[in-house]
Amino acid sequence: MSLPHSVVDEDGTVDFLQIASLEGVYIAQIFDSNFIQKSLTQGIQNSNNKKKKTINIEDYSQTKITHDKGGVWKSIKAPDFDSNGKAYNCKQCNLHFNMHTQSHRFGPVYSHPRAVGHIIATGSVGSHLN
Repeated sequence: MSLPHSVVDEDGTVDFLQIASLEGVYIAQIFDSNFIQKSLTQGIQNSNNKKKKTINIEDYSQTKITHDKGGVWKSIKAPDFDSNGKAYNCKQCNLHFNMHTQSHRFGPVYSHPRAVGHIIATGSVGSHLN
């Protein structure tokens, strides 16, 4: 698999799922290491002000999709409108799913071989899942 920074919980479960109805299509959750590093650097620079910045890396997870068995991973394009018909005003936003490591708070991602191209999931629109 060509996907660095995969989200893994304390039991070793990886946020990685094959879409049952589409061969070669997988979704996975990763940590945005660039954003985390940038936040840590800013926290160190701000430490002179006696304010410590704490980061929860779970807040910086992103969902990625591949259509070629892991050759190329991309972000999932966000919908143009929310469930109430209101337009999202976010140019850098993508769609992110709650997966295995968040299943204690939300349901998992579902796909079925007979529902070609369909998945059921909970998630959010933004630069990161949370």
